[in-house]
Amino acid sequence: MSKLILQPASVLFRRCTKSLPLFNTSICASQRFASSEARSTADGVDFKTTILAGKISAPVKADMPVDGGGNYEHPSPKDLVMSGLAACTSMTLQTRASAMIKSGKLKEGDLTRVIVEAKDNTEAGTHMPTQVEVVIELEGALTEAQRRQLMASVKACPVKRMLQGELADGVHVTLLPREEQ
Repeated sequence: MSKLILQPASVLFRRCTKSLPLFNTSICASQRFASSEARSTADGVDFKTTILAGKISAPVKADMPVDGGGNYEHPSPKDLVMSGLAACTSMTLQTRASAMIKSGKLKEGDLTRVIVEAKDNTEAGTHMPTQVEVVIELEGALTEAQRRQLMASVKACPVKRMLQGELADGVHVTLLPREEQ
């Protein structure tokens, strides 16, 4: 059994000494955001994997694409990463919009919808993407200045930052010892 350890936010941001200008607050990131975790289980080698993510108990299923040996009955791991990036980008934009509403820089209801699409660009015959493209659509009665402020917040998306290699202590993989039978 292999164990993948992603360092929690409390470790990643333990050296936090400055405020988060994006959210106009002096609260350190380790005090704002909880760490995340996931566990996957696969019986055999058919690539059908069950994932328990975060604190919810509803399982998520994953599978490999047909060209990777699976049946592609569920999202692939890369699909799930792109989903996480799209969701995190959207939530980062929503967080910034909420802060703008509270500060009076945006009126409630002016941002009516946030649509985010994330797509990895992987060359045929390879598994590793060369680039990830994120396309954002902001709907509503927004000025160009408000749109720029919202778009500036995207750089703070934790999933985007992780994908760009900003993990302070990296990713550590540990193989657990075999259990005696």
